[in-house]
Formats: sequence, C-alpha cells, structure tokens
Amino acid sequence: GGGGGEMPSMGASGYGGGAAFATGEKSKLREWEEKHSQQLEETARQEEAKKKERRQAAADELSKWYSERDGNTQKRFATNRSEEKSSEAARMAAMQPGANPWERVVD
Repeated sequence: GGGGGEMPSMGASGYGGGAAFATGEKSKLREWEEKHSQQLEETARQEEAKKKERRQAAADELSKWYSERDGNTQKRFATNRSEEKSSEAARMAAMQPGANPWERVVD
C-alpha cells in the first residue's frame, strides 16, 4: 500500500542529522536540563537535611530511653536491696531459738 511508501520519506526529512533541532530548541533543551539538574540537587540537599534531622531525633530518643532504663534499673536495684534486707531480717528472726520457722512460709 500507499502507507508503506510514506515511511522512508518521513525518516529522511524528520530525522535528518540534527537539522530538525534549531539552535533555539537546543538552548531550550539545555535550559531545561540545567533547571532539572538544579531541582534534583535541591531535592537531594533537602532529603539529606531531613535524614540528618531524623538521625538526630532518633539519637535523642535513644539516649532518653537509655537514661530512663538506667533510672529504672537503679530503682529496681534499690527495691531489691531493701526487700533482700527485710527477707534477711525475717530469716534471722525465724532462726532465733524459740521462733516458729513456719511463720515465714505464710509471708
């Protein structure tokens, strides 16, 4: 058909070695590429800043968590020591002559 005959002529005129691009089109393309690369750089900078922000927030959260954990550990140690002293005192009282050691089982 007739459609097949048009293709070679279109190829020769439409894609002829850079003749399709006028100098104005090249500068517009170059301008767009520069603007696009600037936008990419700006986006990358913003993402890097956000990453640093998130890292700092995470580090703050971690240090807060560690300090709370240490505080809770110290409280638990203190509680355990006082309980140990009271149970030791109860054990000593149960070992006294004349004391009933079975009373301690009820505690």
